Amino acid sequence: MLREREEYRLTRKVNGANVAALIFVALLGGGGVYGLITAGIAVGGGWGITLYVLAVIYGLFFVALAAVGTRTVFSPPKENESTS
Repeated sequence: MLREREEYRLTRKVNGANVAALIFVALLGGGGVYGLITAGIAVGGGWGITLYVLAVIYGLFFVALAAVGTRTVFSPPKENESTS
């Protein structure tokens, strides 16, 4: 049982398109947070605090989106490749 599970883990394939999409989502989220924080510093005052709050919400959304995307990094096994 353990051997089969480890063999499956060692032979699974990485889905390149999903990894690229995950990197794109991370860059989009990081760039947006950077832009909002930079604008908040430049504006200052009440609008700056508003931009900080928006940056936190925006960043948490993209962290959640990336966390969900990590479930699809590996391609599902094809039916004809199963060893059962």
